[in-house]
Order: sequence, then C-alpha cells, then structure tokens
Amino acid sequence: MAVAIALTALSALLLLVAWTLLLSGFGRPRAMAPDGTPGTTGRARPSPARQDDRETTTTEAPGALDMAGFKRLLLGGEWQRVLPSLLLIAGMLGIMFFGAISLLFVLEQKSTGILMLLVAIAAAAKLARDFQKA
Repeated sequence: MAVAIALTALSALLLLVAWTLLLSGFGRPRAMAPDGTPGTTGRARPSPARQDDRETTTTEAPGALDMAGFKRLLLGGEWQRVLPSLLLIAGMLGIMFFGAISLLFVLEQKSTGILMLLVAIAAAAKLARDFQKA
C-alpha cells in the first residue's frame, strides 16, 4: 500500500504547484491599456480609505470565478485560465481520497478512513453537481 501514500504525496505536490501558479498570477487575465498594449498585471489597486466604517467591502479576489464562469472557460478551451483551479481541485480531492485509502489500509484506522472517504466522495459529488447545474 505504499502506492496510496505515494499518490497522497503526489496530490500534495499538485496542490503546491496550484498554489504557486495562483500566487504568481498564472492564468490571470492581463489588463489592457487603451492603446491595446498590455497594462498592469490585473491586480486590484488599493482603494482609498472610506469615511464610513460601516460600509461593507468585497473580499472577492480579482479574477475569481464562479462555477458558471469556470465551466464557460473550461468548455471554451481556455486551459491557461482554468489550469490552476483544476490543479487545486485535483490536489485537494486527491489528498482526501488517497489519504483516506492510506488511513484504511496502511495505518488501519478504519473509522477515520471511512469518514474521510465519505467526505471526499461528498465533495466530488457536490463539485460535479454544481458543474452540471452551471
């Protein structure tokens, strides 16, 4: 069952690569200057301080996708934009699934392994259902 541990480690590596790509801005659309040349990297500029502290602010990251936007880009073949998200999803699900298999068979922790496997299956089913609804 060393294979299950190796696949868990590979999933962790996928997760690390995905975070590195996301933090480096890979796949983020570049802003264009009015003359058509590439402008800034698309990062949001800090907004000036607000006078009223009671106003709410958005915490959504620039370039963040909802499931409909993700599906549109994926089916449209824009792989560079969806690759970090796909790697992130594959890494997280892989860690959960192969970690559960490792718990079940290598470490012989049956109840924890079964619970973790059920959570992984539920997460994958939720992602599939949301993707289909989008």
